[in-house]
Amino acid sequence: MQNPTEAQLSHLQSRSHRSQPLINTMTSSTTSSRLSSRCSPPPPSNTSIFHSDDPHEHKATHSSHQHRTDTEHRSSVLPSQRQVLPPLFRSSQGGPPHKRRKTCLPRSSSLNRGIKIYRHWTAKSFKPSLAIDVPTNPTHTQSLWQLVMTGDDGSVRTAGVSDQIRKKDSKVASAAERKKRSRQEKTEKSVSEPSYPPSETETLETGSTQTTQKSASKRNTPRSKAFEQNVLRPRSIIIDHESMPITAYAHFDVKEPPPPNMTQHEYYTDVRSVPKSTIWVETNTAFIKTVQETYNDMLRWRMCEAEFATYAKEELLKRNESLDKDSRLFQTMRLVELVNKPEDETINWVPPPLTEAPSPANEFAFDIRPDCAYWVSLQGTDPKLRYIIESIVHTICGNFASPYFTIEFNKDDQDWQLALNRLAAVSALALYNRFCLRQESLVQGETWTRRRTRVLRHYGMTMQGDEYMVWCTRPRLTKDFKWAGCEMERIGSGRCSRDDDIHELIHWINEVHCWGLIKHAPSVEKDLKRTIEKHHKQIGGSRSSDIGRDSEDEPDSEGKSDSENESDSEDAPDADFAKRVLEPRSIKILDTYQFLDTTYAHFGIEVPETRHVAAIDPTKKLPESSIWIDASDTFVKRVAKRYTDMLSRNLCKAEFATYAKENLLKRDDFVDDKKTDIREWRAERLVELVAKPEPKHTWAAPPIIEGLESANLSSSSEYPFDVRPDCSYWLGLKAFNPEYQSEVHRLIPTIHREFISPYFTIEFTRDLDAEVVVKNQVAAASSLALYNRFRLREKRLSVMQKPWTKEDLIMDIKHYGLTMQRSQYEIWCITPTLSEVDRWAGCEMKLIGSGYCDESYNVRRFINWINEIHYWGLTVHGPSCQNDAKYILSKKCKGFTPSEIGVEVRGNDKELRNSGTHSKGQR
Repeated sequence: MQNPTEAQLSHLQSRSHRSQPLINTMTSSTTSSRLSSRCSPPPPSNTSIFHSDDPHEHKATHSSHQHRTDTEHRSSVLPSQRQVLPPLFRSSQGGPPHKRRKTCLPRSSSLNRGIKIYRHWTAKSFKPSLAIDVPTNPTHTQSLWQLVMTGDDGSVRTAGVSDQIRKKDSKVASAAERKKRSRQEKTEKSVSEPSYPPSETETLETGSTQTTQKSASKRNTPRSKAFEQNVLRPRSIIIDHESMPITAYAHFDVKEPPPPNMTQHEYYTDVRSVPKSTIWVETNTAFIKTVQETYNDMLRWRMCEAEFATYAKEELLKRNESLDKDSRLFQTMRLVELVNKPEDETINWVPPPLTEAPSPANEFAFDIRPDCAYWVSLQGTDPKLRYIIESIVHTICGNFASPYFTIEFNKDDQDWQLALNRLAAVSALALYNRFCLRQESLVQGETWTRRRTRVLRHYGMTMQGDEYMVWCTRPRLTKDFKWAGCEMERIGSGRCSRDDDIHELIHWINEVHCWGLIKHAPSVEKDLKRTIEKHHKQIGGSRSSDIGRDSEDEPDSEGKSDSENESDSEDAPDADFAKRVLEPRSIKILDTYQFLDTTYAHFGIEVPETRHVAAIDPTKKLPESSIWIDASDTFVKRVAKRYTDMLSRNLCKAEFATYAKENLLKRDDFVDDKKTDIREWRAERLVELVAKPEPKHTWAAPPIIEGLESANLSSSSEYPFDVRPDCSYWLGLKAFNPEYQSEVHRLIPTIHREFISPYFTIEFTRDLDAEVVVKNQVAAASSLALYNRFRLREKRLSVMQKPWTKEDLIMDIKHYGLTMQRSQYEIWCITPTLSEVDRWAGCEMKLIGSGYCDESYNVRRFINWINEIHYWGLTVHGPSCQNDAKYILSKKCKGFTPSEIGVEVRGNDKELRNSGTHSKGQR
């Protein structure tokens, strides 16, 4: 080919001068000589335009093969052989990522060896600029003459490309576009677009179905926005939000409601012939008023959802305590956070099937642990037939089968839809397996009838704050009675802050239990009998009639063992928590076992003569409260027996925690505190309280101790102390005069304007927690509470201008903790340490007691510890906080006297400080 003439070069230079971004790069003599020696003659004038400003077109042309070709070529060209613009206009540095875009010519094998053009948005002008790489290898450019020009509108145009190259580029672009369109069609057909950026495993195109299913299953959780679309709808699980609620008596067609002079227990036991149980909720006026005022108080105090859930489980959704293993009547048992994952088809607990074409996006393991679920007990069946029953129907450790009532509580960071998704999935799982049992019981030649489907139901309830909704899930069957999904219909709703709605909620709960025991349980028994007669005519001399008793026994197992639960977890405890958070603050955990003091030796008091709860205060009158635990022999034996049963049935740790909160770590009555005008100390149990330290607030986090910083201390040592312990006992503010409580607020950290200065923190191990995690939780929460108590005493001593004494640290500056793992308990005492200049230097958490609640003598020790800690909190900790506050306010606030601020103050400072001490022999 011939080289361009001088006229052509002159024309090129004149046009290049008009393209401002190219002035500095194409006017040099070197550039002109390279162009003149390595370019072919200009093309015809009718050359078409190849470049388009459409970003989708550019994206379509950038295939992975072309990218590799481009990279290989550029690596073969030395930097000295290329002429480029300054770094600001380089291809990877065209301004901020959100203000630049990269475009280039359609890449063919020829163009990739020619001139490459990149256009960027600059940070300031947002006008396109050009960067040109001109290779000097003559074999790459001998057949190409290219003229680059930037128009007035900023578009990039090319001219002078041969028709052959143009056709080849069109074919490449068309092939790339077809490939992209095909890939998009496959993606839209198999996987719906996620509601969040896809993970790395999801974006890899490995072609492996297993990888796609794994990522889809991981993405499908009840929390995801696409859960209903990807999991529920493909299985025809419908949530009906528009149904009209009705009353409980109308739904169950109750002809004779209980008369006003009859209790619910008497009505269901005598009139409805339901076995005796403690699950029935009463509807007397006093109880309704108590529930209403409690919910209103919790709403006013803005309690967390865990507090509402705990109260509902204690007062409304009760556990059956009246269990008789020799009874042949049906009984029910409440199981908490049951691990009930369908693993394989051999356990007769299978997830509801898909009703449409399967897709990897529809994968879901149905591994949901409902907050509460009521199951039918099989305790009354013949033990010889247990293994036969387990081969027919899914049981929990051979003791429970066929759940009929599921409850989901909403969490603080969730919305209603998550609770509904969880309830719909669990209800569909239970109902489908109940349907399978009925299907299995049909003998050859027997067909379904509408009457056979009436009893196939599952009831559910969702609760958030004081709001509740009652749901009924029924199967959807085809004309030939095949499974076609299910529908969850809202049948009741209300608020627990209204007395009429509380009445209706109690009616719903009692009627659902009544239906479960006199309708659901007998139908399950009948289907089991028919199934055994169908498959096992006679086994060991026993027939299906031996199944026969409607069993009510004590709650049995809760599914998997804790070790299995822990192995399934993907969450690992923070192994560096102690090193990152506790050690820099000198928070030490002294958990070495040694000879521990008894309860009374620790508090320096004499052993009381009686073991009854009245021994708590034989000399003084403390306010009546439900926090005191009865230490009678009858109660101690009952607790030990209950823990022994839970251990033998391998219940999950959530069941142990629920039992402890209901029977041992009880809450005080919120309402009693409002009925009296007497200023007195009250202990308030708060569940998962959010008490995060904030700037410019009196509730402060313990500081990092100077001199303990590690060499590489960084922001990882910062910790927000948003601990939210499972339980904590706080003092009520009632002891202070209401007229001056606002001044107390500024001095003492106050939660919800009602609670101050916690003295007792409790943590339970969960299935996914290690023992060290629970200890770290107690250490963090206790140190936070103790540090703020320390600051109050420090302010008082500063006002008094007196140094710290041993009495200040030993007598009342303490905090107590409790960790429980299944039946094992450990009692901790947290005390501060002082520096040489009497400043906070951390604290020590020392083990002072331990034992097991499945042994009667250890239960008695546990009860003594709990009662004495509460006694210390009300008679020592509370008055000492009050005395400190009174002294500071009396010195700082003009016009206030100690007697106005709180209860009467003793004479001198020493008496003021020790007025609430727990002296030896005091009791």
